[in-house]
Amino acid sequence: MRVACIGSRGLSNQELDLCRQMGRLLVRAGYELHSGNAPGADQAFAAGGNEVDPSLVFLHLPWPGFEKQAALQGNQVDTYPFEDMRFYVDIAAENHPYWNRLKSGVRKLHTRNAAILVPGKRNVDVCLAWPSRKPGGGGTGQGMRIAQKRGIRLLDLTRVNPQQVIRWLEDIQ
Repeated sequence: MRVACIGSRGLSNQELDLCRQMGRLLVRAGYELHSGNAPGADQAFAAGGNEVDPSLVFLHLPWPGFEKQAALQGNQVDTYPFEDMRFYVDIAAENHPYWNRLKSGVRKLHTRNAAILVPGKRNVDVCLAWPSRKPGGGGTGQGMRIAQKRGIRLLDLTRVNPQQVIRWLEDIQ
């Protein structure tokens, strides 16, 4: 099973610890963990997975060297050349209400979200998302819109108790 793990850069230390626990438990259960390597939730999910098996942590980067200090040897790292990823650009553009107003770097970040959710042009099975508290949910909100539109099972960690998710993941070990 392939699980996208996305989230806000602005989580508390306690929330980041919960993301690390979830990442660790997902990889321990044998799931592929797909994330974007951004500071905050993305890196916390990946760090937890890396504690168990870095080869099951897939990092989808918007450009070469993005947050390279957080990638470990053994991680599966994909850097999508923006000019060659029309498939992902189209997904990102159709799910962002102000696509034409975005600068190039921001478009790359949103396009990377599409790549996290549809790696290899095949949907992930589940998306765990911890969106920001700002209107629209930021980049994570964009990822959640993509997941909903593509019929990917979505678990919004602001609407469920993350401790219950952790207990469920512990039970499947």
